[in-house]
Amino acid sequence: IDAEVRVEKSDSKPEHTIVDIANKEKVTCVVTGSRGMGIIRRTILGSTSDFILHHTLCPVAVVKMDE
Repeated sequence: IDAEVRVEKSDSKPEHTIVDIANKEKVTCVVTGSRGMGIIRRTILGSTSDFILHHTLCPVAVVKMDE
């Protein structure tokens, strides 16, 4: 797999930074993790992976962590 991993420092929320970079650089795909907070907690706090999924212009793979 030919892939690039990128680490960025940002003062804004991580999901906004990921979406901005992905859209600006026209990436092929974004792979992100999911902690599986549950529907109530996710509704109240929001979900980084959900935000990325709905705001990037490319496919997004959300990978759930093993417990």
